[in-house]
Amino acid sequence: MPFTLLGKKLEDGGWEVFLSRQERTYIVRANDVIDGMYRVESIEPPNIVFTYIPLNERQVLAIGGID
Repeated sequence: MPFTLLGKKLEDGGWEVFLSRQERTYIVRANDVIDGMYRVESIEPPNIVFTYIPLNERQVLAIGGID
């Protein structure tokens, strides 16, 4: 997984997750596509689930529980 978790927050009834990769920061919600390569399938603490689009491969990143 190329992303580093910076944080998360509940906004307007849905989760936003703050990620970084190299020197870029991303704010993502469910169904967003990042750089045409990763689709955010779901954000349900303690995990965010991605699909790596080129290989149609599912990947999971731990984001911690609901604080």
